[in-house]
Amino acid sequence: MLTLETSILIAIIIASAAYVWRKSSSAKTAPILLDKYDKLIISLLSIGYALFSFIHLGSFQQFKTTWSGQEAGNQLNIQFATPSKIGHIYYYSGINNGKYHWSDLNNANQEELINDPTANLGYPAHFKWNKIDLPVNDALIQQINLTIDQAPLEIKQLAIFDTNNNYISNLNIKANNSAENLSGLISSSAPQDYDNSFSSSTVFDEIFYATTAYQLLHGLDPYVAVHPPLGMILIALGIAIFGMSAFGWRIIPDICSILLVPLIYIFAKRLFKTRRAAIISTILIMSECMHYTLGRLAFLDGIVTLFIILEYYYLYSYLELRSNGAKFSACYRSLWLAGLAFGLGISCKWSALYSAIPIIVILLYGEIILARPNLRQFLHSLVINLVFFVVLPISIYSLSYLPFIHSQPNENELFKFIWRMLQYMYEFQAYGLQNATHPYASSWLNWPLLKTPMSIFFWQSSNVPNLSASAVLTGNPLIYWLTLPMLAMLTIQAFRQLKDYRAWFLLLVILAQYLPYAFIKHIMFIYYFYSSVPLIILGLVYLSETMLDWNQRWVRYCVYGYLLAVILSFIAFLPAIGGFEFSRDYVVHYLFWRSGWNF
Repeated sequence: MLTLETSILIAIIIASAAYVWRKSSSAKTAPILLDKYDKLIISLLSIGYALFSFIHLGSFQQFKTTWSGQEAGNQLNIQFATPSKIGHIYYYSGINNGKYHWSDLNNANQEELINDPTANLGYPAHFKWNKIDLPVNDALIQQINLTIDQAPLEIKQLAIFDTNNNYISNLNIKANNSAENLSGLISSSAPQDYDNSFSSSTVFDEIFYATTAYQLLHGLDPYVAVHPPLGMILIALGIAIFGMSAFGWRIIPDICSILLVPLIYIFAKRLFKTRRAAIISTILIMSECMHYTLGRLAFLDGIVTLFIILEYYYLYSYLELRSNGAKFSACYRSLWLAGLAFGLGISCKWSALYSAIPIIVILLYGEIILARPNLRQFLHSLVINLVFFVVLPISIYSLSYLPFIHSQPNENELFKFIWRMLQYMYEFQAYGLQNATHPYASSWLNWPLLKTPMSIFFWQSSNVPNLSASAVLTGNPLIYWLTLPMLAMLTIQAFRQLKDYRAWFLLLVILAQYLPYAFIKHIMFIYYFYSSVPLIILGLVYLSETMLDWNQRWVRYCVYGYLLAVILSFIAFLPAIGGFEFSRDYVVHYLFWRSGWNF
């Protein structure tokens, strides 16, 4: 049932949307900049990138049988039809918040503990394949036992190999806490992607976000509460459609990365008014390594970046309208959509709050300096903007917590619950991470320099020499390394061309997304920089368009040569960033462009 709080929030969103569309239906709006050729180019580039991003995105495989250890002492017994020398045990765990240990029983009825690195990681291994290497000896094992020390633990699949790497399927599986038939835990042949598990398992922070999405979908207590829930709700949408598989939890973030391709084209076309600039901008974002890798993982950053760029697009649309003398009523639609995108962004991750600075600056510029209103007009625009950029985002943010509060049996007051969550998130962000360490942690100053790329997945084949796979969060060097020079040149251009508000707009939004990290004291990683990258690309294209306007042949050669070099750089790094199996020698010999890189 809808509570009074929920009904009010929904009514605010519907009423504001209805008001905007009624008031702006007859108003003069920004000119349509896309012709049939633009639409054709957008379609081709977007479809091409989508098809490319789907390659090796993730497996559809799901496991129907689950053994669940819900109490200490619950035990899973794996009995071999013929005692064997066991080399490796692989197990796919579902919800894995417990503590447990493995042991084996040899043919002399002697029980020995088995060392399982996963059980001692210090963080949960939700929904992923885990590997145990048994010591080499002559013992024949007749039974393997998994014992719960602290619940819960779910096992969804087992893959056991002898010392000759032969798959063993002739097993009998029993549990002391269940009479259920558990034969489905072992398949007749070795399952797919059990060793190189990029396509089948959670990777790095997917452990938290994909698991929380699954829990929200099933009304369970969510694992992650340090970020707003909307991003994980969207991930849950993919799981609801495709199941709890790698493809299911990655498809919505990937769709967000795909949607950023046409959005950048449209944004660039509105900024620069040329098809050339739009195509260059789009090719640059398609050739950006972080965009490719992060967009294909169940992280929140790819989702929130789409909303941040959408918000800035509509803010620029508003600025353009006001600069062209449009009335305030003609700006309603752009402002409402910017506020909507702002609300969606902050409901995914608090980094979207950084855009509040450009919102305030641009609205003050548009409504005071450009509009020169009287008191009545100013108060009218102030009230409308408060609705669009305060009331509407707060309503969206609050509604995003509905699935979360439904998983809490003792919670029934939405706003009090959200206030407690806000306090918890603030304390975690302000104090909880201050003493945390990580080998891939990096400073905000180092991100444009690509000093510390972040390896989040690595696999080395034990059977094929030099065969490996990796997923590295790194930017395209030919884009990232130009960031600081671009900002310096953009600043100079903004002061030289005071009436060109495009330079000021780009400078403002880039710095708003980047500089706040200078004041954050806790541990940070390079992928925090990603939300700035599409804006940095637009800044680079602004400078290239300025140079191309000189109409010099050597400038055209430089710009198009740079574009080709960025594409080739992306192709060169693809074996290291996409989880593809590739020669390790190639990565080591050709991709370690900077001293200290190791992925």
